[in-house]
Amino acid sequence: MKFPVFIYFFFEKLNFSYWTSTTVKANHYICCVPAEINQSLNSVLSHEFYLNKSQLLEATAFDLTNQQLVDNDFFFFLKKNNVVSLYSYFFFFLKKRITFFMHTSNKIKSAESFYSNANWLEREISEMFGVTFLLKKDSRNLLLDYGTNYNPFLKKFPATGHSEVVFNSFLKTTVYSPIATTEL
Repeated sequence: MKFPVFIYFFFEKLNFSYWTSTTVKANHYICCVPAEINQSLNSVLSHEFYLNKSQLLEATAFDLTNQQLVDNDFFFFLKKNNVVSLYSYFFFFLKKRITFFMHTSNKIKSAESFYSNANWLEREISEMFGVTFLLKKDSRNLLLDYGTNYNPFLKKFPATGHSEVVFNSFLKTTVYSPIATTEL
């Protein structure tokens, strides 16, 4: 079976210049789309008759900083922005999985209003990669301390970290101290 025709019509209505579809397996397709259509894409996927029985399987991002890409590489047009996000959906009526890769400008509209599990997935992307999600109800950190302003999954993050955290059992407090590195 071919790529779902409903999504072709959606792409035609948006009238943007680039998108690519390649088949990974017999029932798995990959599309590259701009991040500006994330809200409208999720709206169509959750309300269209043949697409509304769908599930958001995963959402993540990855950093392409200093990545050597060739001209015919799949991710070549995504190289403009260093961080690329992806959303992977499974459609039960079609029995197909479609993964959408998106340019990650620093702000993306959230898919939380259409898929409830997007809350946790987008909070993790926001925390680890520094992507800001608009229209998000809960933007607290999941893994890092509240108030931290660094993103550990970016390639520009230092390998040694910023501070050392030690629990002082005598004072019953957490002590943050800067890391002192010695050069040999």
